[in-house]
Amino acid sequence: MGLHRSKNITAARRTADEWFGKYIRKSHADNGRCECITCGKIEDWQKVDAGHCLEKMSFPQVRYNETNVHPQCKGCNMAENGKAAIHAQAITELYGTWQLEELIRLCDQPHVNDKERVMRIAREYKRKYEELC
Repeated sequence: MGLHRSKNITAARRTADEWFGKYIRKSHADNGRCECITCGKIEDWQKVDAGHCLEKMSFPQVRYNETNVHPQCKGCNMAENGKAAIHAQAITELYGTWQLEELIRLCDQPHVNDKERVMRIAREYKRKYEELC
């Protein structure tokens, strides 16, 4: 996917989502395996999703927030709609209540929907992903 030029914001988001998701899954992998944040199932990092606690479409302010996104099996993420309550509890256990409160606070902030900003995010997470490899 093009990291320097995208035709529109949708293409830019697709690129950023790809690299952000790869980074999240790979950064949480242990010997190539990830544990689902909501059910504990362990799978190959390439077979799990990058699941959002606060939904990326409803809350674009935290779409690329690492505290909001964790490896999640496809069953929990897709079939069970992300199990947001369990995911929120896991965030509280991992980072503290204040961090979940901060995510919720961020959802009330204005959101900049700018293609160039999204492409910067894509480039940043591509770089971070490549550093893991």
